Amino acid sequence: MTSQIHADGQTADSDALELLRDSVRRYLGDTPRLPANLWAQRADRHWPAICELGLPGMLIPESFGGSGGGLEELAVVQEAWGHGFVRLPLVSTAVVGAWLLAQLGTPSQQQRWLPAMASGKCRVALAELESCAGCDPEAVPLRAQQVPGGFLLNGRKRHVIDGDVADLFLVSARLEGATEGLSLFCVEAGAAGLRQTALPTLDGAAVAMLEFESVALQADGLLGEPGASASWLDAARDCGLVALCWEAVGAMQALLMQTAAYLQQRQQFGQSLASFQALRHQVADMALDITAARAAARMAQQALATATGRIPGAQRDVGAAKVFVGEAGRRVAERAVQLHGGMGMTDELAVGHHFKRLHAIDLTWGDAAFHLQRYAGTMLSK
Repeated sequence: MTSQIHADGQTADSDALELLRDSVRRYLGDTPRLPANLWAQRADRHWPAICELGLPGMLIPESFGGSGGGLEELAVVQEAWGHGFVRLPLVSTAVVGAWLLAQLGTPSQQQRWLPAMASGKCRVALAELESCAGCDPEAVPLRAQQVPGGFLLNGRKRHVIDGDVADLFLVSARLEGATEGLSLFCVEAGAAGLRQTALPTLDGAAVAMLEFESVALQADGLLGEPGASASWLDAARDCGLVALCWEAVGAMQALLMQTAAYLQQRQQFGQSLASFQALRHQVADMALDITAARAAARMAQQALATATGRIPGAQRDVGAAKVFVGEAGRRVAERAVQLHGGMGMTDELAVGHHFKRLHAIDLTWGDAAFHLQRYAGTMLSK
């Protein structure tokens, strides 16, 4: 019986990984495929079924009600998830949120939030980007003022991924009177003075804009040490980026399968399109891009698995993978649309939905230019 290495050095049974993959794909195969309001089928409909599979707690320790899985499980789930179309706050909750609370949370904070996240009762969103910040997560004008018994938050966050359905926000802010670094705060969705506005995205899902007007927090609303959250946020974001890379690989594989099937079925001049050598070459190029993208995602995953502490050594490999997977995804998606002709961008076919999702992944947590600059910075700092 073969096994896979866990992030913590333990092993994951390959049979268990295959069972996990089959469970996710079986669920996605049972969901409606392409109704007009496909992306509108949000967490209220599908979240309970995902919770039954145990996916929100896949990286949360067993002591808090999770399954205590590692990066291998994450890769399997996300690649399988890339085949489907249902958008859920899985990465925000099960990966980014779970990692930050596990690393920075006090015992009372962990006991309060992690079991609820593992069971799916609490969905989490990371609120870090602001209107004037571009894709630089450290350009944070939002201010936190320390007052007797707690803190007051004033400012705005934009493009909060999964913020339209989140129950808890992890909010980065500048704490007045502290160091120049970033601080992280736990803010519940129903907090007084917090206004949430859902906004549509490229792939037909939604993000949220958050406005904080004297939002009062108790002292235990601070997550981690004041002014010391920037590197932890980088590490959590890297975990999320690896998850998105695997989702993109799954989406690309789905596009390849759908395109090959279409070329076999479509007739031109009395023969299938798959018989034309020029089109077969394009399909072969798609397969090569997917193979290379999978290797890049695996490289980033291994970088996370072997790094320690705040994962400073993983930034270079994760950034490189994000750029490479993003570019490969764009090429695969464009070829799939081209080979499907005008039908490729209609709502009736899966191709257009995968196309949009791959472009959205490419823009999430920094586009290619941002990560190329980040990669160069890690090389120059050596």
